[in-house]
Amino acid sequence: MPKILLYITAKVVWNFLFWNTDYYENRAHVHVGKRSTEHLCKIWLEPIVEIDRQGDLTEA
Repeated sequence: MPKILLYITAKVVWNFLFWNTDYYENRAHVHVGKRSTEHLCKIWLEPIVEIDRQGDLTEA
């Protein structure tokens, strides 16, 4: 799973990545999650940005 961004804050390390087995998807998307989580959020990037799966992300 190639990482495209590792964002480090004071409390959390965020991973932005894509799966190399997602070639069958017809829309560009990225998976986002905290470093230690197994439940990643899936965010569609086109035609509009929207969340497909919430994963471990919270509203706050």
